[in-house]
Amino acid sequence: RLVVPWPGLAGCVLIAVLTTVASAVAPALAAARIPPLAALGTAAAGESGAPRAGRRLLLAALLVAVAAAGAVGAFALGAADAALALIALAASGMVFFAAIVAAGPVLVRALAASLGRMVAAVGGSPGRLATANATQVPRRTAATISVLALGVGLTSALLVALASAQEHALRSLDSYFPADIALSSPDPAGLAARLDADPALVVVSTDETAVYVDPAAGTGEADARRAVDTALAGNPGVTVQYAADVRAELENELLILRLIGLALVGMTMLVAVVGVAVTLMLSVTERVRETGLLRAVGLTRRGVRAMVAWEAVLSGAGAAVLGAVIGAVYGVLGTQVLDVGDGFVPSSLTSLGLLVAAVVAIAALAATIPAVRAGRVPPVTALGEVT
Repeated sequence: RLVVPWPGLAGCVLIAVLTTVASAVAPALAAARIPPLAALGTAAAGESGAPRAGRRLLLAALLVAVAAAGAVGAFALGAADAALALIALAASGMVFFAAIVAAGPVLVRALAASLGRMVAAVGGSPGRLATANATQVPRRTAATISVLALGVGLTSALLVALASAQEHALRSLDSYFPADIALSSPDPAGLAARLDADPALVVVSTDETAVYVDPAAGTGEADARRAVDTALAGNPGVTVQYAADVRAELENELLILRLIGLALVGMTMLVAVVGVAVTLMLSVTERVRETGLLRAVGLTRRGVRAMVAWEAVLSGAGAAVLGAVIGAVYGVLGTQVLDVGDGFVPSSLTSLGLLVAAVVAIAALAATIPAVRAGRVPPVTALGEVT
């Protein structure tokens, strides 16, 4: 029967409400500081302008120091309490992402100077306009990148940790199974003699409690299993383990964990992508006059749509790269704290590359509706916003 932990569900609802209210405190304070006359101006007045780099970088540095201390503390707790160590490492990761949020508006300029040049080179005039739009409202762009980077970071941490854990487990399995078949018996010497008498089997080694056997050359796995069953007939008390079965069971368990983790993290990614679409829609709505001016000076409807799409690509690429790097680091740290991995597995680069490409593509797809809406704005209607 279904057992519903009502206190736990109520706690989740309470945490969600408190988190939402807490996230609205800073925007509410910023809105309260806007003078009435400024409210009559453009909507971008509160968003544009150069961020206070000194204060933001100082706060970000302090948060990074706290995150580093949390990671060191997680390693110190690893041997005593694995669950508490994992919680400490997760808290360290959240604090590090808070540092990214604090330094976000400053990092947007670095993003424009790096990835923005690539976007401008590939996208032409719409790409250059997209980069300029991103730097014009650095706080909004940073908020979009931070939310999306969090989802990418969680996903990449999961992928890297599972790949490292799988590599570690398979290596441990190889050391535990020096042969394809392991048989535990009270009389390993007698068992080895019976097994070695069968031409389908080759005894690799024996110890005080077990016999390790490989199929003979040219013998299939099914034939080897039948030969083992024949040799064990009438000999109770013998335990047989096949390395292939153990390996398949391990890979199946890791696959289930990967699917469950990706499903949970996928919800975070969905919320982040929806946030990208909403942010772009608001940006398009508030830049009606600018869009009209661009159309009036010769930018085509297709160019306007491309500009919005490249803006989404720029935000998605920045968030994907940032989140993948941070997530990979914390994924490796997690396996080290729990002692279930040996470090970064090179095969994870393929998964991370596919993740980055998928995030950029999804961000561009999320910009479809805002881009179409921006392209439909007639120059005359937009210029009418001036009055």
